Amino acid sequence: MIPSEQYFSSVRHLLKETDPSRFVSIDIETLVKGRDGFLTGEPLIAITVSNNYMNPETKIFLAVAETESEERRILLDLDRYLKKIDPVCIIGYNHIAYDIPLIQMKLRRLNFTEVPWNIRNYLGSTVLVDMMYVIARDLEMKNGEYRIRKLSEVVLRDEYSGLPLNRKKNLVQVKGKGVGEAIEFLWKNKTEEFLLYCRGDTEDILHIFRQIFLNS
Repeated sequence: MIPSEQYFSSVRHLLKETDPSRFVSIDIETLVKGRDGFLTGEPLIAITVSNNYMNPETKIFLAVAETESEERRILLDLDRYLKKIDPVCIIGYNHIAYDIPLIQMKLRRLNFTEVPWNIRNYLGSTVLVDMMYVIARDLEMKNGEYRIRKLSEVVLRDEYSGLPLNRKKNLVQVKGKGVGEAIEFLWKNKTEEFLLYCRGDTEDILHIFRQIFLNS
């Protein structure tokens, strides 16, 4: 569904009434095996959280092994961190279709006593803003074309060239490897580059969010 002007107005009103630090951008990294590997319970290896659209602060919860115990650990870390921030808005890029459903899938597999209730609470009570659709609408208003784009294309657009974006999507462009294979390679062999890649997505989304809702 194309976001309406009323939707944009509602989000702008929320910005006026709320501390910028309570706006949170979330992104997950997973090990996807093949084209049919999405939303099959694929391993969760990192969760990145950036908050404060005026001056982003980023925390990365990194799994050190492909195990259920490591998944549980980083989910619990996320749970505690969200409680500390107390978000009113959770922002992402295609997180409505992927990140959030996968996190919910992982939560359902935990024992009742292990469930991170803060995550469940915030996913169910905050405003969710999927920037994949917001950016498509923003670019439509600028050039007349509504089209869903990959984030790797979005961060290179002239419309956002004046923003301090990280633009780290190129880190998963590894010769001879697909994106999923490149992510796994970085996670296992080049931790610092992997962390830069994780940080890039959530911070870039916050910067674009700020431009669209505060400066338009």
